[in-house]
Amino acid sequence: MSGAHGARREPVDVAIVGGGVIGAASAYHLALAAPHLRVALLEQDHVGSGSTARSFAAYRKQFRSRVHVLSSVVSQRELERFEALAGADVGLRQIGYLFLYRDEDALAQAAGAVALQRDCGVDDVEVLTGAEVARRFPFVDGGVRGATWCPSDGYLDPWGMAVGYAEAARRQGVDVRVGARVADLVHEGGRVAGVLLADGTVQPAAQVVLATGAWTRRLAPVVPITPVKRYVYTSPRIRGRDVSAFPMTVLDLGPYVRSEARESLAWGFDERPTEPTGAEAAARPGLPDEPDYAVEPGFGRDHDEYGYEILLRLSEAIGFFLEEEVGIADAACGYYEVTPDHRVVIDHVPDRPGLVVAAGASGHGIMHAPAYGMLVADLLLDRPARIEGAREAYALGPLLRGEARPDPETMII
Repeated sequence: MSGAHGARREPVDVAIVGGGVIGAASAYHLALAAPHLRVALLEQDHVGSGSTARSFAAYRKQFRSRVHVLSSVVSQRELERFEALAGADVGLRQIGYLFLYRDEDALAQAAGAVALQRDCGVDDVEVLTGAEVARRFPFVDGGVRGATWCPSDGYLDPWGMAVGYAEAARRQGVDVRVGARVADLVHEGGRVAGVLLADGTVQPAAQVVLATGAWTRRLAPVVPITPVKRYVYTSPRIRGRDVSAFPMTVLDLGPYVRSEARESLAWGFDERPTEPTGAEAAARPGLPDEPDYAVEPGFGRDHDEYGYEILLRLSEAIGFFLEEEVGIADAACGYYEVTPDHRVVIDHVPDRPGLVVAAGASGHGIMHAPAYGMLVADLLLDRPARIEGAREAYALGPLLRGEARPDPETMII
C-alpha cells in the first residue's frame, strides 16, 4: 500500500509486528544491542495472546541439525537466568525429555544425533538401552529398543516468557503497544517504509519485522508459512500415582505426553490435519480471517475421540494410561507456523527492501525464542550471526526457489 493515509506517528527505526514470544524477544535483544535505536513492538491483542499462549511449552536440546542444537543451547542459557534478565519467573521445569524408540534403526539414528548434541555442549544427554529404560523409567512397560534422555530439557510458561521479554524491552526504551492491529505495509520510494494500523494511522519505520507467526502471509504472501492446527489434551488429577516429574516422553517421534501442573498429564500428536510438504505450503489458499480456536469438531471428529486415540497410541509403551483409565479434562488448540522444511525464517524478504521476516518456527518458537531474538538483532544491525550457520539455515531465498536449506532437521514432532 502506498499514497495518502491518516495521521502519522513519530517515525521509528524498527517496527516489530507481533507481540508473541519471538517478537518480544527480538525487541528486547535489539534494544539491548543498540539502545540508540527507536523500536516499536506492535501487538494486535495483548502480549503473548496468540500461538505463544497456546503452545505445549516444552523445550529441548535433542535435535539432529547443528544449528537447532546450538539454538537450543543458547536459548537455555538465557532461560536459566530469565528472572534476573526480565524480572519475571518463566516457570522453568527441567523434568527431562525421553525419546522412546521401538525400531533399532531409528534408535541408531538417534544415537548419532546424541554425539552431535554432546559435541555442541549438551553434556547430560545420553543413549539408553531397553533394559536401562525399564530400570530408570518403570512406567515404560511396552517393548522399546532404547531411548535418548536429557534431564535438563523440560517445559516452561510461554505467556510469562513473552510478557517478561516485552517488559524488559519496555525498560530498554521500546515502545510496546497493545491493541495495535497492523492492516497493511506502507511503501514509499520502492521500499517498505512502515505499517498502516487498523485505526488508519501510519507508523513510519526504516525497517519492519514480521514476527507474525502462522499469519505472516497476510502481510507477506510470498513467504511459504502455513497455519497448521494442533490440539493439546489435559487429564484430570492423576490420583493413582505421582506424575509430578513425569518427563516429556515421545514415542517413535510421534505422540507425546508430559507432566502438567504436577498432578495431571498433558499430551498431543500431529497426525491431523496433514501438514503441507515442500512447495505445497506456498500453494495453499488464502488464510482465514481469524484463527479458529474451537475444539469441535476436532479435525472432522469429536475432539475426545482423537484425544483418546493418542492415548491408545501412547499406551502401547505406557500401559497405566489404560489401567488407570486416564481421561480428558480439557482440550485446547493453537497453530504451528509451518515452513516446507520445519525451520524458522529469519531474513530480509527479496525485492522488498525494508522488510524482514522472523516467523515459521514450526513448533520450536518457544524453545528457541531467545536465540531467534538475538539473530533478528544481528540481522537488523548487519552483524555476523551469533550462532554458527544460522544465517544460511534460516534464510528465505532457498524456500522461494524451491531449494533445500543447509543442515536439515529430521527430528520433528
